[in-house]
Amino acid sequence: MNSLNLSKVLLILFLATSIVPIIGIIAYGKSILTSIYIENTEKEMSAIADIKVNTVETYISNKVHLLEYQSVSISAITGLEKLSPDSSDSEYLSDFFDQEEQKKALKILKEHFTEIAKVEGIHDVFLISKHGDIVFTLLNESDMHTNLYTGKYRESELAHAFSDSLDFITTRISGVRFYAASKNHALFITTPVIVNGEIKGVIAFQLAARSLVEFISNNTGMGITGESIIRKNKEANDEIVGKNIPQLFQQKESNALRLGVLGYSGQGVTVDYRYKQVVASWRYLPSLQWGLVVKKDLDEALAPLEVFLKNAWIIISALLLALVLLASVISRKILTPITHLKSTISTIITSGSLRKLDAIGFKEAQDLTFSFNQLIIEIMGYQQNLESIVEEKTKDLKRASYIIDSTHQAIVITNSFGEIIDVNPAYCELFGYSKEELIGKNPNILSSSRQSNEFYKDMWDTLLSEGKWSGEVWNKCKTGEIIPILLNISSISEAAYNSSYFVGILTNIEKLKEQEEILHQMAYYDPLTSLPNRQLMYDRLRQNIKFARRYNVKIGVMFIDLDRFKAVNDSLGHSAGDQLLKEVSIRLDHEIRSSDSVARIGGDEFVVLLNDIKNTNDVGLIAQNIIKSVSKVVKINQNDVYVGASIGVAFYPEDGEDIETLLSNADIALYTAKEAGRGTYRSYSGEEKENTAVDSLKLESELRQVLTTNQFQLYFQPQVDAKTGELVGAEALIRWNHPEQGFIAPDLFIPIAESTGYIGKIDRWVLQKACEQIKIWQKDLSDKFCLSINLSARYFMTPGLITDIQQFVIDAGINPKHLELEVTERTVMRSAEYVIDIMNKLQAMKLSLSIDDFGTGYSSLSYLKAFPISTLKIDKSFVDGVPNDESDAAIVKTIINLAKSLNLITVAEGVETEEQKSFLAKNNCDIIQGYLFSKPLSVEQFTRQWLNERG
Repeated sequence: MNSLNLSKVLLILFLATSIVPIIGIIAYGKSILTSIYIENTEKEMSAIADIKVNTVETYISNKVHLLEYQSVSISAITGLEKLSPDSSDSEYLSDFFDQEEQKKALKILKEHFTEIAKVEGIHDVFLISKHGDIVFTLLNESDMHTNLYTGKYRESELAHAFSDSLDFITTRISGVRFYAASKNHALFITTPVIVNGEIKGVIAFQLAARSLVEFISNNTGMGITGESIIRKNKEANDEIVGKNIPQLFQQKESNALRLGVLGYSGQGVTVDYRYKQVVASWRYLPSLQWGLVVKKDLDEALAPLEVFLKNAWIIISALLLALVLLASVISRKILTPITHLKSTISTIITSGSLRKLDAIGFKEAQDLTFSFNQLIIEIMGYQQNLESIVEEKTKDLKRASYIIDSTHQAIVITNSFGEIIDVNPAYCELFGYSKEELIGKNPNILSSSRQSNEFYKDMWDTLLSEGKWSGEVWNKCKTGEIIPILLNISSISEAAYNSSYFVGILTNIEKLKEQEEILHQMAYYDPLTSLPNRQLMYDRLRQNIKFARRYNVKIGVMFIDLDRFKAVNDSLGHSAGDQLLKEVSIRLDHEIRSSDSVARIGGDEFVVLLNDIKNTNDVGLIAQNIIKSVSKVVKINQNDVYVGASIGVAFYPEDGEDIETLLSNADIALYTAKEAGRGTYRSYSGEEKENTAVDSLKLESELRQVLTTNQFQLYFQPQVDAKTGELVGAEALIRWNHPEQGFIAPDLFIPIAESTGYIGKIDRWVLQKACEQIKIWQKDLSDKFCLSINLSARYFMTPGLITDIQQFVIDAGINPKHLELEVTERTVMRSAEYVIDIMNKLQAMKLSLSIDDFGTGYSSLSYLKAFPISTLKIDKSFVDGVPNDESDAAIVKTIINLAKSLNLITVAEGVETEEQKSFLAKNNCDIIQGYLFSKPLSVEQFTRQWLNERG
């Protein structure tokens, strides 16, 4: 890049600091002087204009006074009396003025006014009778003996002024117009002649306009371009009069002249009729109603200033030239030591060897050399430090590269354009590509087309707005195999280089997906019969009700219970019972329509969902066919086995419009069928429910009084370490101790509390009492002891949950780490995003979180990873079958392995045998809870048996 040397810079700086102020001063001075010259010219033009106005006004005023004086003179009065004819007839007038008396009067008047006109510069004098007859003129021109009302001069300025004087009995000054009788421009002054209150006529002076114009247009003392212009106002046919006025100006006005005509006085710079700038002064002549402009070209007014400025520039230029030469000499002296310094530095740069410089020249140059030497010393120190830092950073880079290359996690790095710039060996191994095949490519070469364009758009929107993204994708390997990947992408920016990168960490979750599929099967299908389980049945029934409500059709629910199944189990064993259930499942599936579905909801209970029922009689036929099919012999281990079936049926919408009501009424109908002798079916009629409804209503009424009458109690079931048997926690369980009925099972009152909304108050009571109990036990609890509380879905979704927990913990004064909240799997999946937000807030309060009854619902792995939970509780229904039931055993193992992969603790509930305990401990279950160790205990029993005695 080209740059100026210091000498040129100094010269430019000198010129800039010298010329700019000088130019500024000259410009400012020119502005001031211009204003002064214009102001002086304005004063000059104003003085000339004032002289002209005063002179004209005085001249006209004198003539008015003279005329008014003559109007009362004997000559004027006598002349009008003797010369005013009685008729305007021309012959009469000729004879009238030829008479001796009139001739004598005319002679006297002529002698009288000739002297006055000569002295006063009056062109002509008129006597006009009150009838308009001109009876006397000094010059005796063609207007003599004409009538101003009817004659040829009736439109003249004289006629107008005469008429105004008679009408208004006053003196009038006419406008300036060409007067044909005089063959020249003329101005008339008229005034009435009054004798004893009677108007005898009018006396008039005619003034030659040329004398006024010549005076006003006289440009003496106004310079070369000086000019005076006048114009009369009001009438459109008035003319502009002046001396040597161009024809163009006869057609156009200037602003100044227009202001003068309108009666204004002033001065300033304006534009004249030539469109040139002039310094002008404008005045108004009231006696003549004229506008007057006195002007001079602006160029002429400022001519002396231009001469002055030209001479000033010559002097300044010479001075600047001398200063430039002086500056050049001084800069050369300044630069000599600097040039030496530059040469020495260049030598250092070329040689690459740092050394100190010798100081020469003026003090400032020596100071500069000293500073440079100090810099050299610092650079030497920095160089040593930099070499050390580079060595350390090189080691760090090698270490980071080794870690990335050695990790089992696949890592890919792309630039901001989406091009792969680096991958580690694990990435190549995962997808089967070599590093050379991937560098420079876009990661979409791994696309499996399973995700939509909208998916990738959302991914990039999140990545660009938040700087990170995490989720599951399906990628295609080089072999064509498609595998599920957990992908975490982070954006990394290097502000210093104005660049950004994207780092992706990929994990093969194929095995996790297989476990997820197993969980899905566990969640929705019965492991023995492969039929839909209770959860899937609920989902399908919910969809059936929506369909029926939308299309106004009837659907049905069949509850099926096997008769004599327990006898088969007891006599032939559980294995025979399982074979029987499998065979019954096949027969049920064979007897229903293709649009219907069958589910096993537990034990020997089945449910059939009937869709789009046209005729209820058809349902009866299906029920009869099922009973016949189930009643047929089943061959098990060379044994002929016979069972029967009882069926209860409820219909939508007449027997219920929601899931709970339909299932409840179908169950009631099943009970009626069994009471009728088994091996039959019954439809719900409503009568069966009356007794049950009465009991439920009574229970509901009493439930509302429980909290106020202290009938609720907390019981505690211990939780122990699966390997050591050490107490690590307990689950708080609610019990209703009815004063008349004794303990009422939770299965009876909890559904009522949930349906009435009372469950929220119960949950708050349990939570508060649990916090208070922890406070009481606090000194006896181990550091890892945790009290679990199961919260209902309704209360967990309540906006006041966080506030309640904070208040209870603060009021009790406990450490929140001793408190664990349990929610069911179905609850957390109901509104996952909202639940995650609530859980994050609870975790921030140091509370533990657990998912209860895990495996009975369906959790997405992506959501399960997002939940800030610490514990999975294995449902009792799976624990019951281990270790003998292979399906239950496989399910429990899968849940434990899944929990371990997610760093979660597992709790098995419902453990009742040593075999179950051994199986769970062997498969690395962490915590065990069940009757094998203890039933739920009252607070006194738990304190005595598990805290005091064991403590």
